Amino acid sequence: MADSDPKPSKYAHFENVAPRNLGDLYERHAEVARDIHQDALRRFTGNDTLTVDLVRESPVSPERETLDKMAQYEVMSASSELSHAGIVQSAGPASFARASMYREYFADNEMPIFVGAAGNTGEYRDYDLPRVADFARTSLIVGEASYDDKGKPYVESHSSVINPTLVSDSPFNRGEKYQYYNPSPSLEGHEHLITNWLVSREQTARADAFMLSDPAMSFDAAMNKAAIEINESDYINSEVVQAQVADFMASPEKLHALVMADIMKDGTVDANGFATGIDGTSFSAPEQAGYISGAHYEQEQREQADKPALTKEEISSIAKMATIDVDRIEGSDAIIDQYNNSADFDFSVPAGHGMFQPEMFRKLLDEAYLRLDRDPQIDRQSVISNMSAPIDYKVGTGLVDLSSDLQPEQKIVVDRTRLDFDFSVHGMPFPEHVALVKPAEASMDAKRFETGAGGNIFTGWVRYENGFGETVTAEDNWNAYFPNGETTMIRDMDVTVYGYNQGGLMDQLMDYAKTIEPNYPVGLNQKPEEQQLEIIMYSGWPKN
Repeated sequence: MADSDPKPSKYAHFENVAPRNLGDLYERHAEVARDIHQDALRRFTGNDTLTVDLVRESPVSPERETLDKMAQYEVMSASSELSHAGIVQSAGPASFARASMYREYFADNEMPIFVGAAGNTGEYRDYDLPRVADFARTSLIVGEASYDDKGKPYVESHSSVINPTLVSDSPFNRGEKYQYYNPSPSLEGHEHLITNWLVSREQTARADAFMLSDPAMSFDAAMNKAAIEINESDYINSEVVQAQVADFMASPEKLHALVMADIMKDGTVDANGFATGIDGTSFSAPEQAGYISGAHYEQEQREQADKPALTKEEISSIAKMATIDVDRIEGSDAIIDQYNNSADFDFSVPAGHGMFQPEMFRKLLDEAYLRLDRDPQIDRQSVISNMSAPIDYKVGTGLVDLSSDLQPEQKIVVDRTRLDFDFSVHGMPFPEHVALVKPAEASMDAKRFETGAGGNIFTGWVRYENGFGETVTAEDNWNAYFPNGETTMIRDMDVTVYGYNQGGLMDQLMDYAKTIEPNYPVGLNQKPEEQQLEIIMYSGWPKN
């Protein structure tokens, strides 16, 4: 469907990354991500008429108008490079007001299942990546995984650190080709990109000449010397550069030939711009979104047949069940530390719930339909419980005792939890982690949190996945604190627990999922004798 079509599909890929250099102008990053989403949707449903819109608006730090547009869809994918993938403003992380607006909007509006790329390119190794999707119950943050030549899955090294919900394969890993480059894009309005490209080529040529005349000179030193020469001569505004730009604008095919020749040097791209072997969560996430969109489409078919249909919450929960353990990261022989929770689900920092299995997803959906058709009155209630405590400027290292708002005798199985808090810092150091403690299981999870600033007051949040399937009752009390929060004053704190009633459909499917996990070669699912989550451990409980 065309971008300007007034009748949108129910599925979309959101992305709007303005070209920063000439190479970006030739890339079809957003188009390829949309195509992958659409191809997976059609493959899963067998319906080649289904479409996915490409919405050229950024879901990274959306204005309210973009949130309104997102709310028109049932499933959306979003993928960007790391520099564009967080809630990032020109001044840094999200503001207090903007983060608060996202919390409120996602809580008050019917939103799509948000399938977002984990976003780590591998060069940054960054743990901190604020996401709008963290505020959505139904979001799936997707890292990338692949299979080795023995059929064992592993986590791609570039997607292994930023709190993924799960990891998923990419069609590029399977040798599929997409037109990743447009061999003849319009140059209209992009004279500045051509100019910068010409200057960059001149700088490289001069640096090569310097190193040829002085073999002892390093590349960085040569590039710096070339840059100084170019700046001093005002080369960028020279008649030579301006004449070349004018020539390229008049005869674009000349520039296209030069740029495509550079792109094709490594042999992975053909003359029409088709490429394979491209890594990136930017493409594993849209493929995951295709399966989710396919599941949503099936619910429309069931409703038309007057059969009970799954909700968006249930579809996203089933996707988390349709995963297998992954015990390796690309390029490392060390086994990934895993955490087995009290509901007997395994989690790891690099893979979250594990690697998504389309065949397992299919089985779980079919089983859900069988149980719904057999018992249309089966408990399906989606529950949101709040665990909170009255706080009056509590020192961050002190325990905050959070009590549940569940009714007596009510028990829910957890889908996901999120810890939210407001705080101020008086001095140094600034806290980096917050610990969520569940004394009943004698377990603690300390994670880096994301922040938004508003003067001297900060808001923070962290999304927890590893309580999946565990039980919460009205009698439960959880604790939270800042391990290095000596100079921190907590102003407000609460935990949102998203889940379902114990014994209902989702609880039953969680048990069923454990019986259908695929068998892989011996050794794949063997875990270390001492299973650990990659967290920070502290001796003793802090004092109130």
